[in-house]
Amino acid sequence: MITAKLQAEVRKAEDLSEETWQSFSSGDIEQAEFVKTFGEKRKAQHKKAAKLEMVQMDPSILSRTG
Repeated sequence: MITAKLQAEVRKAEDLSEETWQSFSSGDIEQAEFVKTFGEKRKAQHKKAAKLEMVQMDPSILSRTG
């Protein structure tokens, strides 16, 4: 089902941003790289989460065309 796939994508995006945070916290990446990378990953996560929320609120959105 699309909802389950979206949920998995949201979790994956959260994990990727968490990995970036852990890399920064442990000193593996510099601040500038962290800011750029973390921001991009969080933005992607929020977009996916918003899509998931839209589908959960109105499942009929999946059957619309156009």
